[in-house]
Amino acid sequence: MKFLINGEIKLEEWRKFSKKVDTTTANAAKERVYAFFGSHNKVKRSMIKISSVNEVK
Repeated sequence: MKFLINGEIKLEEWRKFSKKVDTTTANAAKERVYAFFGSHNKVKRSMIKISSVNEVK
């Protein structure tokens, strides 16, 4: 299943993001977003606010 995740990330300021993730569950999609931003931007989980997780058909 594919999920669309919307939220905000604090880099120098809070910025909105929208990310499509292909996983089995909504929780796995959240974890993948946390891992992606943590590894690419060196951002801690507390600096990522996920506002919605929607399944894309």
